[in-house]
Amino acid sequence: MRVLFVSDGTFEQPLSGSERVLYQQAHGLVQQGFHVCAITRSISNNSQRIHDVDGVREAHFGITSRVSIRTLWRAFSFPISYYRKLSRNGPFDWIVCHQPLSFLFLLSARCLNNIPKIYIFHSPWHQEYLFRCQMRWHGLHKIAAVIRRAVERICLMNSDKVVTLSHYMRNKMLSVHGVQPNKAVVIPGGVDLERFRPLKDRLRIKEEIGFPPGALHLLTVRNLEPRMGLDNLLESLRIITPGRLPIHLTIVGEGPERDKLRRMIAKNRLEDRVAMTGSVSTSELVKYYGAADFFVIPTRDLEGFGLVTPESMACGTPVMGTPVGATREILSKFEPEFLFADNGPQAIAAGIEKVAGQYSVYDSAYFELRRRCREFARDHYSWDRHISKLISVMISDRHISSASAILQGK
Repeated sequence: MRVLFVSDGTFEQPLSGSERVLYQQAHGLVQQGFHVCAITRSISNNSQRIHDVDGVREAHFGITSRVSIRTLWRAFSFPISYYRKLSRNGPFDWIVCHQPLSFLFLLSARCLNNIPKIYIFHSPWHQEYLFRCQMRWHGLHKIAAVIRRAVERICLMNSDKVVTLSHYMRNKMLSVHGVQPNKAVVIPGGVDLERFRPLKDRLRIKEEIGFPPGALHLLTVRNLEPRMGLDNLLESLRIITPGRLPIHLTIVGEGPERDKLRRMIAKNRLEDRVAMTGSVSTSELVKYYGAADFFVIPTRDLEGFGLVTPESMACGTPVMGTPVGATREILSKFEPEFLFADNGPQAIAAGIEKVAGQYSVYDSAYFELRRRCREFARDHYSWDRHISKLISVMISDRHISSASAILQGK
């Protein structure tokens, strides 16, 4: 069984949530005996290569962020050229697409005719774009958003199945693009349970990574973008009186909002209560997850799934969050009281104070809570479950006649 992944992101060093889903899906199918190839792209330089990464034959190319005829030509021509090279070993049985642009170019060249296609819908492309541009809005952004929406809709309409990671994003996709409901399948995201697991010595790790003693240690891991609501989280700390509830917040991640957030921290004199680490390695991230007392997800909008939620819980750390998108779906199944009333700073502050007042991090009830978090992530959000359901989508489709052949990778 030959499967081709097509993505506008990178595969070899996954950073964003969608790139990590791409990696886990491709690697998971390899472990099940599938022959997997991938066409990927990055915004970096004009590099290009075809090589093997963890059993996946990856054809990767880079483009610059500068708009030019040369950049557009590379974005159009490389997916087509790579597809032809990767097809020399035989036709593909399935195409799995993440993001629309490279997929659109392959569709326009009629490379994918008569091959069943799955589109992994992470979030509306045009809405994410508008959120990123909200601080420098002008008419051209609206035109660009309309084009993005049209491109994504073409890709969805030309796909046999559309997979979302949450019911929230399924409903969003149906309302925005009008896809037939019977094409839409929800397969929740997952967590690497071997990599993300509770720490054996939390107190030592707290000291090692610089968590100050005597505080309630909150953590958030986010791309620093407007829709993530990190400004509201910082504002909530200003509302909470330090003498009543000593809190220290660690923000892990990079993005365009970094300087704005640093200015907010300085303006509100939160330097002793907030640390910004930038990006960290996966091994370091496990330490931050496991050492934190609570994880906070303050998203303002478009939370399609949030891999950070099951990752934190797999490390034993309970999650509080705004009732936005998939966060509501996940936490309502675990502890609805960990959902804030809304995504504003007052609600975030009230929610943190409520949970912190209910659970002392030194009591047995809190340690039991951490044990339940790990069990919840294990029972509901393993990548094995995700891959199994993805294979089920393939074998249930009318294009495939033999389920046993797929499961044997033939």
